[in-house]
Amino acid sequence: MNKVKYFFIDKLRKFSPIQIIVLSFLFLILLGTILFSLPLSSSKTREITIFEALFTSVSCCCITGIPLFDTWTNWSVFGQIVMLCLTQIGALGLVSFTTGFTLMFKKKLGLRNVKIFQEGVSGDIFDVSGLIKTIFLSTVVFEAISIFLLCIKFIPRYGAYGIWVSIFMCTSAYCNAGLDITGFITPNASCAAFNNDFFSLTVIALLSFIGGLGFVVIIDIYNYFKNRHRNFSLSLQTKIVLRSSVFLIIIGSLIFFFLEGNNTMKDFSIVKKMFVSFFHSSSQRTSGFTAVEINGQHNLTKFITMCFMLIGASPASTGGGIKTVTVVVIVCAVLNTIRGREDNIIYGKKISSSITYKAITMAAMFIFCILVGVAMIYVLDFDKNLSTIDIFYEVVSCISTTGYTSGISPILTSASKLVLMSLMFLGRIGPISIIISIMENNKNQKNVVLPEEKVILS
Repeated sequence: MNKVKYFFIDKLRKFSPIQIIVLSFLFLILLGTILFSLPLSSSKTREITIFEALFTSVSCCCITGIPLFDTWTNWSVFGQIVMLCLTQIGALGLVSFTTGFTLMFKKKLGLRNVKIFQEGVSGDIFDVSGLIKTIFLSTVVFEAISIFLLCIKFIPRYGAYGIWVSIFMCTSAYCNAGLDITGFITPNASCAAFNNDFFSLTVIALLSFIGGLGFVVIIDIYNYFKNRHRNFSLSLQTKIVLRSSVFLIIIGSLIFFFLEGNNTMKDFSIVKKMFVSFFHSSSQRTSGFTAVEINGQHNLTKFITMCFMLIGASPASTGGGIKTVTVVVIVCAVLNTIRGREDNIIYGKKISSSITYKAITMAAMFIFCILVGVAMIYVLDFDKNLSTIDIFYEVVSCISTTGYTSGISPILTSASKLVLMSLMFLGRIGPISIIISIMENNKNQKNVVLPEEKVILS
């Protein structure tokens, strides 16, 4: 038995940290596919194919949340539980769970485990033990409080079933998956099923916001309030995340209000228009919940929503996208260049050139993958005469793991659905791979001095 154990350990050590992360997600997707394929997972309304089970598993594990059909109508309670478990594990990361259990059993956390976890959360984290504890504790606390708050509204409205609805919606919101089981009210309606309930929508919006902040930021905010009498200041990371997140929500709310006020929200009161705009702005970068019909929105609204989806949440969070910090670093690099500065300065702090290069590379890779994905779907489903904006919308939603859908996913060919699944997986794993590949490729070049030469840019 010990020989078998050491054999697998020896084989595992030969894999790089990024390979372990990728394999862990592939294993989770495979497990989800098997569970979704069981007759126990589907309802009596239809039979789930193996391909539909695979698509659903990828969507859950990669916290994208794009459904091929209504969740409540087509999945049993068991299937919904599997969906929720995959979403929770996919959001926090299998590596976080593995390392967390190691710490709980008071086993020594080796340097290799630390490196794997650091790469899994896309950051240089020194207090890994503290971060893991924060991940688990904050997840339990925030989800428990929000479930309690939603139960106050849902139990009187839906009876005992309101407890399960509260658990499902809150877990999905915190994990920024955008999955819902409101089909018993109105199929495929997402949060539009109760868009008159400002209290419930506020809970979901705030929970999505917190989940998208990032665990590093949550730790920093906690330490700030804990040590505020000691002149403790927030880190640059936290300042960038908080200010950019609030700015994006405000701008997004205003844009949606003016573009859709007389369109999808024409029958709403002014107060309701303002609130739904806020809810949409809070969800469009991360969770993918919607309180209005997407297909009825203006193409300009869809385009701007795509831009917000592409920006995404913040680093080391449950959300996807290029990330707010990455976008801020790139924007500041452009502004500093225009001002004639050689260094990238943000809030009086100099950002290293390597971080700036990584940010630009990550954004470029995302855009390249989007263009390739759109081109492939356009060719594979050319005969369906799909709208170009809808194809872009679906592709950006997948790679940013937001979960908004223009409704074309169910009618796509299997080949196009494979493209979408690849984009979901890349959106969840890709940024990590890009950072690590850059670091590894430059390991042997740090001490190499190369001749400098200028080129003409314009």
